[in-house]
Amino acid sequence: MLAAACAAATSGVLAVLATPGESQALFAASFFVLVPLLAAIDGAGVRHAFVLGHVTGMVAIAWGFSWISTLLERYAGLPGPAAAVVLLLFAAAFALQFSIPAAAFAYLRRRSGCSALACFPAAFALTSVLLPTIFPLDLAIVWAEHPRWIQLADVGGVTLVTFVVVSIHAGIYDTLRAAARRRVREALVRSAATVLVAGAVAGYGTYRMHAIDEALSDARRVRFGLVQGNMAIEEVFAPGGAEAILRKHQRASADLEREGAEILVWGETAYPFGPWLGRDRTEDLPPSHPYRIRRGFSRPLVVGYVDEAPGDPFPWNTARVLHEDGRFGDRYDKVYLLMFGEYVPLVDPEWFQSMFPTASHLHRGTGPAVLRVSGLRAGPLICYEDVLEGYVREVADLGVDVFVNLTNDAWFGKGREPHEHLALAVFRTVEHRRAMVRAVTTGVSAHIDPVGRIVARTRVTDPAVEGPRPADTLLADVAVVPAGTLETFYARWPFAAPVGYVLLLVLSARRRRSRRSPDGDTPT
Repeated sequence: MLAAACAAATSGVLAVLATPGESQALFAASFFVLVPLLAAIDGAGVRHAFVLGHVTGMVAIAWGFSWISTLLERYAGLPGPAAAVVLLLFAAAFALQFSIPAAAFAYLRRRSGCSALACFPAAFALTSVLLPTIFPLDLAIVWAEHPRWIQLADVGGVTLVTFVVVSIHAGIYDTLRAAARRRVREALVRSAATVLVAGAVAGYGTYRMHAIDEALSDARRVRFGLVQGNMAIEEVFAPGGAEAILRKHQRASADLEREGAEILVWGETAYPFGPWLGRDRTEDLPPSHPYRIRRGFSRPLVVGYVDEAPGDPFPWNTARVLHEDGRFGDRYDKVYLLMFGEYVPLVDPEWFQSMFPTASHLHRGTGPAVLRVSGLRAGPLICYEDVLEGYVREVADLGVDVFVNLTNDAWFGKGREPHEHLALAVFRTVEHRRAMVRAVTTGVSAHIDPVGRIVARTRVTDPAVEGPRPADTLLADVAVVPAGTLETFYARWPFAAPVGYVLLLVLSARRRRSRRSPDGDTPT
């Protein structure tokens, strides 16, 4: 049992090492992440396999999501031990992503003798589709910085990439298992199948990247100027802090305009004087007003701020267009709010805020929207909405030309979260063949092109620790893809891949052992 637990824990370690974080991810590890877990659960009972899968998940999530503990300590005021307990509870809940498919594999292995390649990838991918999560846990993240390997997302979304990742793990395990049992022919067949899968995925990726690049060679290019304000959460409440934040964004915008920016983007809640605007205001504050947005620059702006209405105790997390003539244009209010960070479930929010003054509760937006700016139809996404596969699909269905993400990741310091957030956002660009620009208050701000390449990015800062620093900027020449030009199979048939996983599992469950080998396996 101890050896099996160690093997399962090794898979958790490999999952973190292969995931983009503060240091360079180990790409080679991405091909072996679940091999030790498969060795641990092969031949185990269903309950035993479930527990071992949970070990893998606990290690991967408690380490990979350790930023949750930092967040709770720094901004919820929880003592270290209490924050650690919350992190472990979170890991225990979301480790089901590993334990459910492990148990399913153990069941199907005993029922039909199916190989790991035949059933484990489908079980793992289907679990990632069906399991509700606060923050997506797609294992495809291990390939996020290697665009050649993720182009299948335009066929079946990020879960199809997860399916392929796990298929390679399963194929390698089946090969090693056959070799250990001196079944040379079976080992050769398994290894050939694994190499074929990997080669086909990489070949398809190379072909699609070339085809999309060719299609974009004559596309309209729009130069976005992204402002990363590098502001700590507490800075807005310090004496003179909000004014300094505004001036910082204005100076950076003026610099970007001089460099040729056509559209400017400020991050989530970057404008610190939202209450001065109100829900009904149609134009910027007067030139003499100290909190006027446009000062020193003239280009159109997509700006994030906290929006309030008179007499309403709860605000909105808003992105809005400020046109060149000083008029406000389209508005978008964030739809998917972060539990406890932006809304309080199940209880009266006013009572909760009276008990926990640092808590917040926001109004939810009515749905996806389009921000029309400089002749473009931009698809706005605030905070972690850019990693929500289903919601981004709704935004894309509105016929947007480019995704614009406004994020504030200052809550997480310089840990793993900003890098994981960016990595998961990459898949949205491949699924819909739309570029994305991300203005993130403390990084990583980035330009991701329609094949999932991170064309340019900024570094992550932590002003709460490092002290005040000037804004960082990023100038992005973005290929604009008019709606319908590069429609993907995934955009039209988003549920085709999950249906395929179900069919594979049904076939595995219905299959009966026709020939038994001495150790109870089928030789095929």
